[in-house]
Amino acid sequence: MPADLPIEDLWPGHSYVRMARQCARDLLKDMPAPAVIAVAYSTPDLMLTDVVGCYLVDALCGEDQRPEMYGVSDQAGGAGLTALEIARGFASSGNHTDGLLFAVDQITPYHVPGAPHPPKVDGAAVVRFGTDSGPVFEGFRVASTSDPVRQLNDMIAADPRISGVYVGATLAGYADDPEQLAPGRDLFVGPAGMCTSLWRAVESKWPESGTHLLADYDPHAQRIYAATLDAQI
Repeated sequence: MPADLPIEDLWPGHSYVRMARQCARDLLKDMPAPAVIAVAYSTPDLMLTDVVGCYLVDALCGEDQRPEMYGVSDQAGGAGLTALEIARGFASSGNHTDGLLFAVDQITPYHVPGAPHPPKVDGAAVVRFGTDSGPVFEGFRVASTSDPVRQLNDMIAADPRISGVYVGATLAGYADDPEQLAPGRDLFVGPAGMCTSLWRAVESKWPESGTHLLADYDPHAQRIYAATLDAQI
């Protein structure tokens, strides 16, 4: 390893701070400082000198407001859903009712033997929550299962309101045939990515009406994470 090169030149990937900066740049133009900032990720940032949470607090809020800031990790695609459930708990107490969720993925030597292994890509997604309009996040649940496709379909069958289903690439990878997933419902599958895939699926077709199920799978712990977005108009 050449000693005279900065680490940014030795590693061609994108740090969490770099990706978060790009996401936040456009948001800052049109919104006030958030009361909550959450970060969902699977693995520690390879750029060890950067701390994405501290960066986001300073970049989005400055010195006048210090938001509630937390991170959720080690849940694969379920981390973002858990982060929103924590935020919902804040809001139900009347505190910290609005905020931003940043989901980030990074290329790492990361593999789970025997589990679907989508290509590694750097990526980030941001979700704004706590606004006066838009779908309502509810019904968060976690279930242990070695058959996430069957568990997903059982969840769908238990709630006849569900019209659309959004899943991350990890969960979708367990289906031998795409038609096994959410039969009879509108299905949206995100591109490769551990924490960002589910939110890329939501981005592809924002739920404007009806009740929709969001789900992804953690192959480490063999747990499926799910919640509903109720966008009744």
